[in-house]
Amino acid sequence: MLDTSQLKDLACYKCLYLVYRYLANDFIEDDGFTSNMKHFANEYNKELHRVVESGINYDWDGSGVVEEDERGGAAHAPGSLVAAVEW
Repeated sequence: MLDTSQLKDLACYKCLYLVYRYLANDFIEDDGFTSNMKHFANEYNKELHRVVESGINYDWDGSGVVEEDERGGAAHAPGSLVAAVEW
């Protein structure tokens, strides 16, 4: 089970970026919507890097509780394919 609270800010930034991208006027270079779109794209990227660096907690054994050995990301899980990926 994924600890979704770790991804809430990431999802909000992405949602706000998509909303402002939709509202942005393609003909005016620096309107307010474009400015906000760039801001939330930047915030999304910073949060994504923070989440990847800190790792995502995952309940690998399905007990309903994230144990200490399940904290810190999928790369720490035994037999995980993610462990082969180097960031």
